[in-house]
Amino acid sequence: MTAVLLVSASGAKRKRELRVGYFIYGANLRNLPVSQDERIRGAFEHAMESFPCDEWEHVYFVSGKTVEAHYMKAELLELYAGQPGQYQPTIHLEAEAIFTVDNVLKTLTIINKEELDRLCLVSSDYHFQRAARCYEKFSEANLCLYPKFERVEVPHQPATLIENPLVSKKYSNVASFKAEASKAKGNLGTCDEVFLNGAIISPKQCLCGECHRTRRDEIACPARDGLNASIFAQYIKLMKDGGFKSLGQYALSKLPRIQEYLSNNNKLKREEKVKALGMFTRFVDRFVKDSRWSCSASAEEPEALVAPQMKKQKTIRF
Repeated sequence: MTAVLLVSASGAKRKRELRVGYFIYGANLRNLPVSQDERIRGAFEHAMESFPCDEWEHVYFVSGKTVEAHYMKAELLELYAGQPGQYQPTIHLEAEAIFTVDNVLKTLTIINKEELDRLCLVSSDYHFQRAARCYEKFSEANLCLYPKFERVEVPHQPATLIENPLVSKKYSNVASFKAEASKAKGNLGTCDEVFLNGAIISPKQCLCGECHRTRRDEIACPARDGLNASIFAQYIKLMKDGGFKSLGQYALSKLPRIQEYLSNNNKLKREEKVKALGMFTRFVDRFVKDSRWSCSASAEEPEALVAPQMKKQKTIRF
């Protein structure tokens, strides 16, 4: 493999292999199994064609709740096993994220700890604008070590599988897959279009000004998730800048933009607001904890936080 020479501030030198990272956004295997397979193969083929194994180390960041991440890892390993040689990629699992902003929240802290020379974001063409917008909002807040990325927008083609992966022979005896299939109660898709073309009942005007009529149109729009991502990023940055350990020490309902977050997610009832604010706090605190920043408790309010002491971002040139 091709090596790159690294020189530290003290002048010490070391070599390492060139490394390319692929951040693959998971798709719900119950409803979007074709899209999930397309994203996996799209990332693999892009890596093999653009960054040959004999020159680059392939590093994957697969993100999706429970079975999605494990499915992506298993399928990627199978694809590499079918290639000449004994090359094995590095695969990082993030198996908790349940929506697009959450993919970034829980995967970015893993990406930031890796040494990469390129970073690629991977998702279906109909989902990519939303996926990219979320990552960009964290980058704008100076929270991404790799602010630039290559776009791998995988074309989605209508297709019908013989069976859903959750009940295929390959995975039918895997406990987590069996449990997920059981939760679905037989409602397992084999054609993504059934879900994507499904009508949205009583559509409301989106932040973009449109009323999305189908799930595909709603998924394709980056407006709502982009706003959510910007609000998460703003409060994470406040924690980072001030060295705070938890957002929970503040009266969240009184902080700027929190009401905007609740409104954007249609949280109108008191119990809905309490639940949403609890989740918001947990996700912000988790990001700060996983980033391993040095934190110190302080009585200062967030608006008075000091200037950030940021790790210098790496600029990737294509």
